[in-house]
Amino acid sequence: MDKQDLSSDANLSSLEYYLPTYIHTEWESLSKIGKYCKSFGSRIIIITLEDEISGFTDHLNIIKNSIENNSGHVIIYNDLKGNPGHEDLNTLSHFIRKSHADLLLGFGGRQTMLITKTASLLSTNNVFAEDLTKMELEDSIAPLPYISVPIGPMMGDEIIPYLSVYNTDTKERSYRKFKELHPVMSFSDPSLIKILEKENIYNLALSSLSGVMESLMSNNTNELIISQSIISSKLIITSLLDMEKQTPEPSNYQNLCVASMIAAMSHANTGVGLIYSLASCIDDLMPGVFYKASNILLANVMEYNLTVKADIYLQLAKEWGEDIQDLIIIEASVKAIEVVRRLSIDLKTPNKFSEIEITKEQLVEVAKVVSKTEMISNNSRPINQKSIELLLLSAY
Repeated sequence: MDKQDLSSDANLSSLEYYLPTYIHTEWESLSKIGKYCKSFGSRIIIITLEDEISGFTDHLNIIKNSIENNSGHVIIYNDLKGNPGHEDLNTLSHFIRKSHADLLLGFGGRQTMLITKTASLLSTNNVFAEDLTKMELEDSIAPLPYISVPIGPMMGDEIIPYLSVYNTDTKERSYRKFKELHPVMSFSDPSLIKILEKENIYNLALSSLSGVMESLMSNNTNELIISQSIISSKLIITSLLDMEKQTPEPSNYQNLCVASMIAAMSHANTGVGLIYSLASCIDDLMPGVFYKASNILLANVMEYNLTVKADIYLQLAKEWGEDIQDLIIIEASVKAIEVVRRLSIDLKTPNKFSEIEITKEQLVEVAKVVSKTEMISNNSRPINQKSIELLLLSAY
């Protein structure tokens, strides 16, 4: 090899991918979860939120029985509701320590996942929840191991290593990334999705698509993440369109579950960004709209990043079956944004903020809050408060 070849090799980009989480996805498999739990702990606390597991009580009992049948001691902690704050987290962490638990299991939706991972760190360190936003995480004691068991597709919260603390006085939430907060296992059962209402399934699955796109729009994306994100996006779009046209098949739920897991793996590596930050802030103002907000934001944030992500959008448009022959790169890239907008219309999910009854004044406040967060620096195209405000109002 000559000197010129060596020089060209030196210009090749590096690639990093880190995921210490064991992944398991299987249809109607909750009865098997106990044998996996015993690999990580024997004194287990299952954390749930009443608001999130309505309709899943029988499944919660299946998990409990499976753990007990595999010689595990288990307690269900279900005293939490809504947006738990400092006091709720402190009470939970005290309970965990007093119970001498060695493994946590979060069963539910997004809030359950946020609480479980934050409690896993809080319970091993002699601090209060209000101190987590300023403590030196690298000097902390390792968090308690936890397993995430989501009841449906997500935007990555079942895996992404972020702690979250909600201030009930200011109505603001703080996030901090800490690589030690990956779950030891993420266990998903696609059959749980069919219990959800169709509208809910659509919003959850579209938020997974938002997670996919946020990973692609991140400063930290790479070839591996791009490849698996394209696969995930195709699974989500194809499955949702099939479900809208005909009676859903088990394979549709399976594909959504797998796609959500792939999206979470990507998100865990790139970190969250603009869509997640904005949707989270809106959800703190209006609890329960995180997924709808992320879906409304998706096409608009894609549009904002068009000039810096045109090459990736072009790949997506092609993979999603759009006819891009004879189009210049920008025209072809816009096709990907059009697919996302059409999908929302076809599924009859909200695509404007006016549809979820948030006011323009509240959106202006959201722009102010989010512009100060570190997570938006992960967006490929730099953005400031004024640009965020314009983006939000354009989606009204």
